[in-house]
Amino acid sequence: MQVAILTKELSKAAEMIWSLLVMFFCTF
Repeated sequence: MQVAILTKELSKAAEMIWSLLVMFFCTF
């Protein structure tokens, strides 16, 4: 049960990191 919550939080964080990376690369 706790693992599911952890993976959900991880995927949310990964999404944020990906969008930040995309924005970062788009500026160059």
